[in-house]
Amino acid sequence: CAGQMLFDAKDPAKLLDRLDRPFFKPEAAFEKSGQYPAGTVFMEGLVLYKHKLYLYYGCADSRVAVAVDDRPEL
Repeated sequence: CAGQMLFDAKDPAKLLDRLDRPFFKPEAAFEKSGQYPAGTVFMEGLVLYKHKLYLYYGCADSRVAVAVDDRPEL
């Protein structure tokens, strides 16, 4: 699973806030096909490109995937 934390831009050691629950967790069959029965996802990179967010992540034990958020306010 993946969570989020927000740090102060001027003092990166200062934690400002964090989510109580994961924002991204294994749901698809290919994310649950590895050695861990509940599934595994691990974040690799987040890219903003042409008003879309691309979240690249590893899943299970052998795949890489991308989740895309294309809301117009980005």
